[in-house]
Amino acid sequence: MMSSKPTQDTSAYDMLISPENFRLAWERVRYFDRPDSRDWIGLKVFAANRDHNLEILRRSVVERTFEAVFPEIKYVPKPSLTLRPMAVLAISDRIVFQAIANVVAERSRSTLMIVSNRQSFANVLASQSQGPMFLPWKKQYRLFQDRFCKLVEEGNVWLAETDIAAFYETIDHSLLFELLLEKHFLDDPSVEYLSLFSALFQSNREQSLPT
Repeated sequence: MMSSKPTQDTSAYDMLISPENFRLAWERVRYFDRPDSRDWIGLKVFAANRDHNLEILRRSVVERTFEAVFPEIKYVPKPSLTLRPMAVLAISDRIVFQAIANVVAERSRSTLMIVSNRQSFANVLASQSQGPMFLPWKKQYRLFQDRFCKLVEEGNVWLAETDIAAFYETIDHSLLFELLLEKHFLDDPSVEYLSLFSALFQSNREQSLPT
């Protein structure tokens, strides 16, 4: 786990490459609760020599020799009879990706708290010392239900339910990177690594499109 709380002087990149962050990333990858997107064999191989593998991986990021590989894409049926693309990353890639996510989560924590359980009832970040990235979602759902009932009691009678088809696949990554930099959630060196995954997903998506 991250042993010391980052200060305003700690850069996003320094947070990214810290040994504590890589250990936390491993724990969050290891205990991720979506079995349909996990590389079970890769997890067992990596875990067999965990500390050594984590340090080798961390050093490859520091020395800029790390290279992401193409993810395996699974297509999972949805109730709407469409298919949801599910990327299964190599364990090393997943740990680096999670390490970046850890930094964004920690640096955006105060911003997210402003809307959490007010305008938004999405997953809430767990504390930095916990393995799981988010608190159990069932509590959030109960809070959402309570808020919904309160709005009805106040006289609100209309409900708008919307969904954006293929939302994640249509995000403009260049705008995403600009926002991450503008809000100081990441810095240039850490965005550089995030862009490695962006390029892979974009390339994979273009190859999978019908001609």
